[in-house]
Amino acid sequence: MEKCIVHIDSVQLHLSDFNAASITRRLGVAVLCAFCAITCTATVLVIPDATITGLTHRYVTGAHGGPATGITDAAASGQFALTSFTAMLTGSEDVDWSFEAPAGEMFVIHTPPSGFGNVSLSLFCQWWGGSFDGMANPVSTSFSFENLVGVAPSQTSSYDIMGTGGKLIQFSDSFSLAPGTEFTGVEVSAQYDFSTVNPANLEFNPQNFSFEASVESASQILGDGTLMTLEAVPEPTSLALVLFSLSAFAWSHSLSRQEICCS
Repeated sequence: MEKCIVHIDSVQLHLSDFNAASITRRLGVAVLCAFCAITCTATVLVIPDATITGLTHRYVTGAHGGPATGITDAAASGQFALTSFTAMLTGSEDVDWSFEAPAGEMFVIHTPPSGFGNVSLSLFCQWWGGSFDGMANPVSTSFSFENLVGVAPSQTSSYDIMGTGGKLIQFSDSFSLAPGTEFTGVEVSAQYDFSTVNPANLEFNPQNFSFEASVESASQILGDGTLMTLEAVPEPTSLALVLFSLSAFAWSHSLSRQEICCS
């Protein structure tokens, strides 16, 4: 299926706004567009990234009607940045969206307290271009963890939808992550193949955003512990080794010259 890119005319994108993975993704879309035919049967809609700037920890036990123990590390109000965009949805779009750590940072998954299983990572957001709409399911979905270190996450649920009237986009996805997993972002994609009713150019505004790592126990009171943190990306060890080698070579060369001079 041939593809072309849809222009998001309410947002100006600059290289300084994105990390390396984001830049690579957008360049890939641009290259894809450059090779498509004049008449395209599908459109790639790249929604502006959500940037997570902080996480809030929460520990709850004995909540009425809820699990016996629940722990979350989630982006609270003021700890994420979202951007509106303008587009006309026809129902033939491939929609891509990413949750990103700030440049130079990464998400790190930690070992939950004893008694819990793997950490669940849940992503959710809706973009509305109107007050109501019907729902259409995608024909396929995919996901990618950027700069992943550790065991590959598994997807446990997905409920991505587009409005039948072209006024709604929703991503709702959950993943199981093992302790020690590191990544700088998550890209989710949904491919649609239907026709919206009376498509129009609309401004889409984000609502009900959620980025949350969690564990819970239905019946036991268990201990507290951090599940996910934002941390600085380590400096590449290869560069440090190269610098050390060059320094050692220079020192050895200087020592040899001194020995020759003295002899």
